[in-house]
Amino acid sequence: MVAGLRALPGYRLVCLAGCRAIRALARGRADHQQKLGELGACQAMMDTLTAFPNNPVICQEACSAVAALASCHPGNAQALQAAGADEVLGSTLRGANPTS
Repeated sequence: MVAGLRALPGYRLVCLAGCRAIRALARGRADHQQKLGELGACQAMMDTLTAFPNNPVICQEACSAVAALASCHPGNAQALQAAGADEVLGSTLRGANPTS
């Protein structure tokens, strides 16, 4: 799935399915979090958020996947930060709530 996200970054349905799969696999499973991080899932989620900033469904799913990847996993949290998570997530949240 990470390879699919990398190969087809502009395809909405691929990104949506990839976000959901990453979230489901990473949630509460340190071994899956580790492997997904090694395969580039952290960068793939930042790329997805950047590619679809105005799609609330994809943004929600990607943010949920980011949370699942980073939860109790310092290595993925660092990889996300290195991939620009602070800026990308901040921009996503501002886009979701333009009045703030």
